[in-house]
Amino acid sequence: LDAGESFLRKLHNSKHKTTVEAVSQIAHEEIAHVDFGSRWYRRVCAEQKIDPDQYFCERMKEFIHWVPRREKIARERRALAGFREVEINFLEELRLSLNERSPQ
Repeated sequence: LDAGESFLRKLHNSKHKTTVEAVSQIAHEEIAHVDFGSRWYRRVCAEQKIDPDQYFCERMKEFIHWVPRREKIARERRALAGFREVEINFLEELRLSLNERSPQ
């Protein structure tokens, strides 16, 4: 989600229309794909009586290497894909802390 937005910005003035169209389609489809996962995650949490916000933050600490460091967190795209505000804020804070520890 985050990289898709970054790629689209970089390709904004590209003369390669086919490439722009393909990247745009992939970025669009990624929202629906992630939204499916977000809905599934919340359903499983409800079934297991787990707080999805708290569990998300705990689990993301285990997958810290997947948090984007170069691209900013695409707040709007993540919200469209079912991310809740607490999840997006957590990812942004985690990203900032990672960048403070090891500048690129």
